[in-house]
Amino acid sequence: MKELANHIHRLLQESDCVIVPGFGGFIAHDSPAQWMEDEHTFLPPSRIIAFNPLLKINDGLLAQSYMTSYRTSFSDATRRIQRAVKQLVRSLYENGSVYLPEIGEVRFNIHHTYEFYPEDDKLISPALYGLESFEMNTLEEVKQQREALQQLRAKQLEEEERQRKEAERLRHEAEIQRKQEEWQKQHEEQMRLAAMKRAEEKAHLTLSRRATLRKSLRMIGTAAAMIAVLFLCFTFATPLQNTSIGTENYAELNPKEMLSNLMSHSLITQPVGEDSASEIAETIPAEETENTAEVVEVQVPKIYHVIIASVGASKDAQTMAEDLTKRGFQNAKAIIGDGYNRVCINSFETEQEAYAMVRQLKADNLYEQAWVLKRK
Repeated sequence: MKELANHIHRLLQESDCVIVPGFGGFIAHDSPAQWMEDEHTFLPPSRIIAFNPLLKINDGLLAQSYMTSYRTSFSDATRRIQRAVKQLVRSLYENGSVYLPEIGEVRFNIHHTYEFYPEDDKLISPALYGLESFEMNTLEEVKQQREALQQLRAKQLEEEERQRKEAERLRHEAEIQRKQEEWQKQHEEQMRLAAMKRAEEKAHLTLSRRATLRKSLRMIGTAAAMIAVLFLCFTFATPLQNTSIGTENYAELNPKEMLSNLMSHSLITQPVGEDSASEIAETIPAEETENTAEVVEVQVPKIYHVIIASVGASKDAQTMAEDLTKRGFQNAKAIIGDGYNRVCINSFETEQEAYAMVRQLKADNLYEQAWVLKRK
């Protein structure tokens, strides 16, 4: 049966009908290309095989194919065909169906007729060789796909631009943070140097005051000694009742001892210059007191404020000041009053320090609108 099927298949590629004597005829007809709308697929043209059991007359086409293959006579080819047909019919009665390779399946039904089911792969003729099915979208679908691709590309570009801007923002913030840290270090160093300078100036002023005080005390001591001498002269020149002068050597005594000795031998309880001498004694500090005296620093108020913004609500000003504090400006605060809500980044004792910070802020491109407010 395989041999018979091969002859039928080869003849159908060139002819439209092949009759198997005593069995039936296989008919091939051309099927045009088809468009499968649901699947958006074009099917190529092909040849479809059908079977007609009524075509049993020998037209000699199949016998000629056998004659060519076996190089035999017409009668011998006919006998070979008859043997193949008998085997085919016997298989149908025994098995109920016979499969012919590359052609299809023949079945025997209860009505004693033949049913033919062609091969799924349609018969290919040399003229249709190489044609295959292919998919093709409609213009509307192509347009929708193109628009979808454009939207997807636009979203990708938008996302790339957003990522680029985000990276640029992060770099800018990092640069600002670095400048702020550098400025903060410079400012702290300037403040430290200024504090050291003020401390040196205060220490120098204290030493100068101490030197002036010592000089004044020496002058007061000299004046007291002169007063004591004058009092001594006055005492010796004026006789006093019950005045007793001892035999001490007054030349060996200092003025204060001399005054005390004279007062102990005199009846005068309130001599001229006693209050002055007492005041002088009280004003003379002990040496230990001079060495252990503490210098009291006078706090100078910070009345020069560097303002970076003025907002409409006091709450906003407080929020901005807290944000500045978190970013490293520890002296930041909100100045509320006079109908304004100002944000101060730092305060200084002198106007020069305040304007120095304003110039530094503008040079670092941080707060170019910064200005100085003088307020107690």
